[in-house]
Amino acid sequence: MKRTILFFLFCFLLSNANAQFLACLSRDSVLLSTPGYIQKVSSIDSISKKYTEELQQLQKGLEEKYAKLISDNGSFKNESPEQIKQRMSPADTLRFNILLAEDQALQSKAKSYDNMVRFLYEQDVRPILNKVDVVIKSYCEKNKIDMVLYLEQMQPALAYLNPKRNITKEIISLVNNK
Repeated sequence: MKRTILFFLFCFLLSNANAQFLACLSRDSVLLSTPGYIQKVSSIDSISKKYTEELQQLQKGLEEKYAKLISDNGSFKNESPEQIKQRMSPADTLRFNILLAEDQALQSKAKSYDNMVRFLYEQDVRPILNKVDVVIKSYCEKNKIDMVLYLEQMQPALAYLNPKRNITKEIISLVNNK
């Protein structure tokens, strides 16, 4: 009987001790309150949208040129571009090759735009994310917290959260003061 009571007491203390080292925070709230974050993300989103629209317009124009060239040469639905190319006049074959080169240039442009957006993200947003991560790590080390969970990821499965375990306000304060 003593062993059973001691076992349950030990389990209870162990479960309470583990709970002491767990915290959670809303990463979205922290990031949205971080100076400069919204402006930098909005700027990158705007640039990305502009590039996407430009690429879509260029792609549409290329598709229209291709459709006209194909229709001028009596295309059939089951024919491959190579089969159509064999029936084309030398001038149309050259136009077709130019369209292929334009398509390759468009694909290269799309990759360049992706690289530019990725570079801007790494240059402008990544330092903010790293700063937040350093603040969280420092706070956890100082307060002997072993694990921090993001509320956004836990929310669907979260039935209850002790408000004392939510460190969002503390992290926001620390991030804004650094």
